[in-house]
Amino acid sequence: MTQFKQALVELAARRRLTLANVPDGFDAFVAADFARLMAGEAHGRAAVLVHVARDSQRARAFQEAFTFAAPDLELLDFPEWDCQPYDRVSPNAAIAARRVTVLARLARSHSSEERPRVISTTVAALLQRVSPLKWISAESFSAAPGNAVNMDELIRWLENNGFLRASSVRETGEYAVRGGILDLQ
Repeated sequence: MTQFKQALVELAARRRLTLANVPDGFDAFVAADFARLMAGEAHGRAAVLVHVARDSQRARAFQEAFTFAAPDLELLDFPEWDCQPYDRVSPNAAIAARRVTVLARLARSHSSEERPRVISTTVAALLQRVSPLKWISAESFSAAPGNAVNMDELIRWLENNGFLRASSVRETGEYAVRGGILDLQ
C-alpha cells in the first residue's frame, strides 16, 4: 500500500493526519496528488485539503507552485488579516472580501472528483475567528451570467452588507447604479 493510500485509510478511520517535513516547492506536488486521491475516495461527501503555511510569504510560494503543478485543481486562498486583534485599524476590505469569498464557496458548493479543492492558508489565518458556514450560506448573494436579478433586492443586500454607494466605483466595497447597470467592486 502506498503512503498516500495509507494516509487515506487513516482519514477514513477519522484519525488525525498531519503531513509534515515536505520540502518547500515539492509540497505543492504532494498536495495536488493527495487532493486528487481524496476526491476519488470521497464517494459523495466533500473532500477539501487544507495546506497551512507558517506565514503569508510561504503560503504565496505554495500557491505559485501549486498553480504550476495542478492548474486543473481549484485553489482557494484564505489570507490572514493585515492588522492585529483589538487594533484601532480595520482590516483591508480586499482581504476581508477574499476571506468571505472562500467561506461562501465552502458553504455553497462542494469539491468533486472532477475538480478537487485545496485551501491555502496560514497559521495566523486559522487562529482568526470566522462566522459559521450556515450563517454565511444564508447571508450570501450569488448571481451568474444569464440570471435575472431584482435590482432593488440586490441594492438592499449590498447596503445591509456594508457596501457604500458611490457616483463612481474606485475601491473594494463600493457600488454605483446607473439606470439598469450596477457597477460593483
